[in-house]
Amino acid sequence: MKINELARLSGINPETIRSYRNKGLLHPVKQENGYYEYSAADYVSLAYIRKMRGYSFTIDDISRMYESQNPEFLLSVFDHEKEFLTAQIADLQNKLRFLELERRHVMESSTINDVMIMQSIDEKIDFYDLDYFLTNAHASHPLGIYAMMTPTLWIDPDVLNGIVTDETVSIRAGIGTYRYLLKDLNTKPPETAITIPNGVCISQMLEVEDMNLISRRQIMPMIRFAAENNYHYLSGTTGYLMNIENRGGRQICHFRIRAVVEKNNVHSAV
Repeated sequence: MKINELARLSGINPETIRSYRNKGLLHPVKQENGYYEYSAADYVSLAYIRKMRGYSFTIDDISRMYESQNPEFLLSVFDHEKEFLTAQIADLQNKLRFLELERRHVMESSTINDVMIMQSIDEKIDFYDLDYFLTNAHASHPLGIYAMMTPTLWIDPDVLNGIVTDETVSIRAGIGTYRYLLKDLNTKPPETAITIPNGVCISQMLEVEDMNLISRRQIMPMIRFAAENNYHYLSGTTGYLMNIENRGGRQICHFRIRAVVEKNNVHSAV
């Protein structure tokens, strides 16, 4: 059969079939007119190759299989691929775990109209000395360090416990994660890291364009709610970046910020 017929039967395009032929995986007969005549044996080879490729074996792997008739060698190749696929499954399970956490944060953030009282699930560790963090955090985790973290914002508790004015106050942008996730990185926080205790928090949404300054009026909901309900902030803020919006050529970051008003050891949301 000609290459186009073989391509139709196997579902493999002609260029790929030619590459397999050039690697010695197929053995068609070259005719006097320069065209190749493929046989049923070539079709069988293509069916086998396609199956092995479906298991994510590389063409080099398959070539080595063709060169060895030792069952022990074949089993070793299969075992290696099994380990690889098992690691991929674990990676996907981790991605699903963190995607669910991200989804939960987005759902919680979308329900905030003004302020929200919430229970955190663990201590939050925020890094503002980014050079230290990137140098010392073990980035060998399958998903990398950023899948486990979120950009965050620090606002001093003295500001939160103050009054609403038109003046601007300093903020700091960093990156943070929960303590239990930090353990997955085998990373201990440096002395410069900020720990936000576990506990009852007051939270609000905040639009930020300048990562260095905001107006006190932007955090008026948190300041007034605490004052009206006799709460005192025990920590500065941490944050969760819900999304980034391009608005009229400006980049607006939508953060959900929160600060602790009551410490506890609860490890699930209320």
